[in-house]
Amino acid sequence: MFTRLLFSIVLFAATSAVVQAQVFEPGYLVTSTGDTLSGEVENAFWSNPAKIVRYRTTAHHPIKTYSANQLRAIALASGRLLRYELLPLDRGAQTDIHRLPKGLFYQQRPDSVLADVLIDGPTFLLGVTLDGVHHYFIRRPEKPWLEMTERLYIRNGKSQVMDGNNYLNQLQLYFIDCPEVLAQLAHTPFTEAGMIALVQTYTGAYMPNELQNRVYYEPEKAGRLRTTISAGVLVGGRFNSHRLKTTQALGVERPALQGVDADGQMHLQGGAFLDVVTPARRSGLHLDILLSQYGRRGTLSMLPTGRVASGTFSWRGTLLATHVGMRGFRSLGEHYRAFAGTGMELNWFWQEKNTLHYTGQSSGGPMPPSFTYKFVDGFARSFAPYLEAGVQTKRFSFSLNGRVYRKNPYWDHLILRDPNDLANFQGYEYTGRTWSVGLLLGYRLIGKPDTQLK
Repeated sequence: MFTRLLFSIVLFAATSAVVQAQVFEPGYLVTSTGDTLSGEVENAFWSNPAKIVRYRTTAHHPIKTYSANQLRAIALASGRLLRYELLPLDRGAQTDIHRLPKGLFYQQRPDSVLADVLIDGPTFLLGVTLDGVHHYFIRRPEKPWLEMTERLYIRNGKSQVMDGNNYLNQLQLYFIDCPEVLAQLAHTPFTEAGMIALVQTYTGAYMPNELQNRVYYEPEKAGRLRTTISAGVLVGGRFNSHRLKTTQALGVERPALQGVDADGQMHLQGGAFLDVVTPARRSGLHLDILLSQYGRRGTLSMLPTGRVASGTFSWRGTLLATHVGMRGFRSLGEHYRAFAGTGMELNWFWQEKNTLHYTGQSSGGPMPPSFTYKFVDGFARSFAPYLEAGVQTKRFSFSLNGRVYRKNPYWDHLILRDPNDLANFQGYEYTGRTWSVGLLLGYRLIGKPDTQLK
């Protein structure tokens, strides 16, 4: 039990570290036709260059989607500016140890992308990140773009990783006529701050009037929202089914458990939930803990000619189920939002009662007056995920979730197939698979609702 609880905590913490969200915030788009559209732009926290951008005039207007080549620029109120530029981009530069080329190769090609504007003219500094590889572009007045990029490669004929980033030599040639910049190169790291400081030095030395009007951006910090936590209570019902079936031929006595459902009814359940989200999210981490009963007591239908006069079973207990997973969201208008999710269910059981009881007939052959032994074990462990879907509005949520478990074998030892065959004396073999469906109503107690960034 402790191991599973520890695993769920670790999974929850690890997943929350990578939860990312999208939020509409004030901003504007400049289209390829020159039109400026002011309103709300979805901040998708792009790491790679954005391929599509979503925009709406206000929260009450429909969302429009633009491809990158339909835009000239994107501006976000939180401080990020992107511009669609034709750049000499080397997509072959790699830093992933599993994708490194054997040898130092350059594959620079003209490519149009939405790049982050770090310094806005007349000396420009742009940044692009491709699959974790940082590229910086500088353009002085009357000079072409200079690309500098991280680059690792494997030395030919040796399994030795080499650093191919020669940005210092590139900058030395590009600013060869600028002694102030050359003096600073030895102390310039290949970072956003290092590149900004270098351009500031050049501008201060050769265009001091422009330095006062220069605009600087920090895309790595822009638009970062504080992660918020929402928590509340859940109440609803859970339906479980564990129906036994046998494929063996009819023997001396009829299979008493054929078609019997050890549960097959709705149980009240309640608990609590915790969501790690940012406002207006499109994805998030979800955790809930739910307590319910399962199983039932039932009677078995017997043949009057058998050795058994009556039969009863009891499969009952208390179930504590924990769901740890991810949810995706989609707006259904101003006040409603649909979601779908999946993840793992970890469960614990106690107060278990699983017994099968037979009462024998006096004229039915060798059979004790009564006999009780262990009944089925349901909820067999499985790696199959749970699935859920639902809708949220204000503080309330309504969801439907389901889960299928692994098949469980079971042997009925006392109902006979062929008493003359010792191998089959123990009776019928059954299989059963538990499946569950839950309905939940949630009410948020803490945490702010998902609203647009003001």
